[in-house]
Amino acid sequence: MVQRFLCEMPSLKVFRANLLTAHDIKRDPRPWVCKGLEEISIAFVLKTNTLPADTSDRTTEIENWRQVLQNVTFTMPLSASRVFLERLATLTKLQILDLREAIPSRSNDRPENVWYNYMKMQLDCDLDLLRTLNRLEVLVSPTCHGMGLHDAQWMVDHWPDFSTICLNQRHPARKSLYDFFGKYDIKQIWDIRTRDKWMEHKIFPRPQ
Repeated sequence: MVQRFLCEMPSLKVFRANLLTAHDIKRDPRPWVCKGLEEISIAFVLKTNTLPADTSDRTTEIENWRQVLQNVTFTMPLSASRVFLERLATLTKLQILDLREAIPSRSNDRPENVWYNYMKMQLDCDLDLLRTLNRLEVLVSPTCHGMGLHDAQWMVDHWPDFSTICLNQRHPARKSLYDFFGKYDIKQIWDIRTRDKWMEHKIFPRPQ
């Protein structure tokens, strides 16, 4: 249904949804027609992984998950994000790109053994396709743990109106990214959970 809206509603200016999967686009490969879109909020899912189910003893849940994730490798082609990035690249009037679910799922809405691979915002995953987004001002990216300084530099160099970024406070390179974006006076929010905070464009303290 999400893909259908984007393919059949040319007058869209703001669009918010929860998930769009690569499988959805494979089933309906039509291009998006909403060329005037200025804001999009959606989580782009490359792949849905079903992990071994946890035990019924919930006291061991966290430890079991930790062990499962240590022993499972999620492999995706480097170009897997292209299916989304090529379509986003056509939205040349886009000002806000929010890569979260518009209405976050409750923990009990999804089976505990289901894990998503999300679209990457990295140069080695075809981020450079978004060089057409000359009007982009705000990026909200909760799953950008692989983003490095070279990716951040590319954003600054190619998005002239780029002014605000919202990242996950657990990002492993949060301190260096904080310092980098600070040099360019880009507003930063390091609490991905509350939409109102980044909408107010507040600058959060340097992450610890």
